[in-house]
Amino acid sequence: MSDAAPIIDIRGLNKAFAARDGNPVVMALDNINLVQHEGEFLCIMGPSGCGKSTLLNILAGFDTADSGACLFRQQPVRAAGPDRGVVFQEYALFPWMTVRRNVVFAMQAAGKWGSAQAQSTVDEILERMGLLAFQSTLPKNLSGGMRQRLAIARILAIDSPVMLMDEPFGALDSLTRTKLQQDLIRVWSGTRKTVTFVTHSAEEAIYLADRIIVMTPRPGRIVNELRVTLPRPRDPTSADFNALKREVLASIGT
Repeated sequence: MSDAAPIIDIRGLNKAFAARDGNPVVMALDNINLVQHEGEFLCIMGPSGCGKSTLLNILAGFDTADSGACLFRQQPVRAAGPDRGVVFQEYALFPWMTVRRNVVFAMQAAGKWGSAQAQSTVDEILERMGLLAFQSTLPKNLSGGMRQRLAIARILAIDSPVMLMDEPFGALDSLTRTKLQQDLIRVWSGTRKTVTFVTHSAEEAIYLADRIIVMTPRPGRIVNELRVTLPRPRDPTSADFNALKREVLASIGT
């Protein structure tokens, strides 16, 4: 583990949602302690309702904790910002903009547009994500997998040091999901950005992560932390892969 200060540092974090319509208070996160170092691919894994998306929203600056600390580069997270790019399960693209225009707009909004290299940067990113031939296409005319590639391309374009990904492949068919997992690891291997990836799939977490944080159902607590040392590319059919999968599932009682 690096001796450098972690890029993400969460200490004693708690979050509850107020009672509504006669329902009791929901304790979403209970005493979460977590650090992540620069360049690490971390998966936060657990069943629906364990608070993993809530935790990611707090990291992104979309929500706030009730108590505890959420630090990014040793400073409290108080708002969203381009230093923490977010990729959602829903694509959140501008439907009236072409593929290229979606990427350009993201760069403009982040103050990354205007240099002599900006146009070539867009070309490089679209090529890397397999979208250059579709640069004049509207999102509605892309497949689900291509729309998610575009969402990732926008984050790469603004050069966020951290990519926060909330079940980005959860709505895709299994073949498309597998291909995008492979594409993401290829991109990450080339950029070594810090990735915090939320998933409810043990297999996805093991395929992608350097380290897996396992959470329990509500209230969300960290019950296990596993370092994944399997060499990449990883084979989901291998004995070592499936032994680790059994360990992950056992830790949440599945």
